[in-house]
Amino acid sequence: MDTIDEIIKNAQKEIQKIKIRSKGWDSLVNGSEQRLKVQKNAELEAEQAKQSLSKNSDALKKSIKGNFANKLTETFEKQKQTLENI
Repeated sequence: MDTIDEIIKNAQKEIQKIKIRSKGWDSLVNGSEQRLKVQKNAELEAEQAKQSLSKNSDALKKSIKGNFANKLTETFEKQKQTLENI
Protein backbone atom coordinates (compact mmCIF):
# COMPACT_ATOMS: atom_id res chain seq x y z
CA MET A 1 0.00 0.00 0.00
CA ASP A 2 2.81 2.43 0.75
CA THR A 3 4.14 2.08 -2.79
CA ILE A 4 0.73 2.79 -4.28
CA ASP A 5 0.24 5.83 -2.01
CA GLU A 6 3.66 7.10 -2.99
CA ILE A 7 2.88 6.69 -6.70
CA ILE A 8 -0.43 8.52 -6.24
CA LYS A 9 1.28 11.38 -4.37
CA ASN A 10 3.93 11.70 -7.07
CA ALA A 11 1.27 11.69 -9.77
CA GLN A 12 -0.67 14.43 -7.93
CA LYS A 13 2.51 16.52 -7.62
CA GLU A 14 3.18 16.16 -11.33
CA ILE A 15 -0.39 17.15 -12.13
CA GLN A 16 -0.01 20.26 -9.94
CA LYS A 17 3.23 21.16 -11.70
CA ILE A 18 1.55 20.80 -15.09
CA LYS A 19 -1.38 22.98 -13.96
CA ILE A 20 1.01 25.68 -12.75
CA ARG A 21 2.94 25.60 -16.03
CA SER A 22 -0.24 25.83 -18.07
CA LYS A 23 -1.41 28.83 -16.03
CA GLY A 24 1.95 30.47 -16.66
CA TRP A 25 1.63 29.91 -20.40
CA ASP A 26 -1.93 31.24 -20.36
CA SER A 27 -0.74 34.39 -18.59
CA LEU A 28 2.09 34.80 -21.06
CA VAL A 29 -0.20 34.43 -24.07
CA ASN A 30 -2.86 36.73 -22.60
CA GLY A 31 -0.24 39.35 -21.79
CA SER A 32 1.06 39.27 -25.36
CA GLU A 33 -2.46 39.60 -26.75
CA GLN A 34 -3.17 42.55 -24.46
CA ARG A 35 0.05 44.29 -25.54
CA LEU A 36 -0.91 43.86 -29.19
CA LYS A 37 -4.38 45.28 -28.56
CA VAL A 38 -2.95 48.29 -26.74
CA GLN A 39 -0.41 48.88 -29.49
CA LYS A 40 -3.06 48.71 -32.21
CA ASN A 41 -5.32 51.08 -30.28
CA ALA A 42 -2.46 53.52 -29.78
CA GLU A 43 -1.65 53.44 -33.49
CA LEU A 44 -5.29 54.02 -34.37
CA GLU A 45 -5.57 56.95 -31.95
CA ALA A 46 -2.36 58.49 -33.29
CA GLU A 47 -3.62 58.18 -36.86
CA GLN A 48 -6.94 59.80 -35.96
CA ALA A 49 -5.12 62.62 -34.17
CA LYS A 50 -2.90 63.22 -37.22
CA GLN A 51 -5.95 63.39 -39.48
CA SER A 52 -7.65 65.79 -37.11
CA LEU A 53 -4.56 68.01 -36.98
CA SER A 54 -4.38 68.07 -40.76
CA LYS A 55 -8.02 69.05 -41.10
CA ASN A 56 -7.74 71.73 -38.42
CA SER A 57 -4.52 73.06 -39.88
CA ASP A 58 -6.03 73.36 -43.34
CA ALA A 59 -9.16 75.05 -41.99
CA LEU A 60 -7.14 77.51 -39.94
CA LYS A 61 -4.86 78.35 -42.87
CA LYS A 62 -7.91 79.47 -44.81
CA SER A 63 -9.45 81.53 -42.03
CA ILE A 64 -6.42 82.96 -40.21
CA LYS A 65 -3.79 85.03 -41.98
CA GLY A 66 -0.46 86.53 -41.03
CA ASN A 67 2.32 85.65 -38.63
CA PHE A 68 0.01 83.97 -36.13
CA ALA A 69 -1.27 81.62 -38.84
CA ASN A 70 2.30 80.66 -39.76
CA LYS A 71 3.21 79.88 -36.16
CA LEU A 72 0.02 77.92 -35.68
CA THR A 73 0.72 75.92 -38.82
CA GLU A 74 4.26 75.19 -37.61
CA THR A 75 2.89 73.98 -34.29
CA PHE A 76 0.43 71.65 -35.99
CA GLU A 77 3.19 70.30 -38.24
CA LYS A 78 5.39 69.59 -35.21
CA GLN A 79 2.51 67.79 -33.54
CA LYS A 80 1.93 65.67 -36.63
CA GLN A 81 5.62 64.75 -36.73
CA THR A 82 5.51 63.83 -33.06
CA LEU A 83 2.53 61.57 -33.67
CA GLU A 84 4.27 59.94 -36.60
CA ASN A 85 7.19 59.01 -34.33
CA ILE A 86 4.93 57.26 -31.82
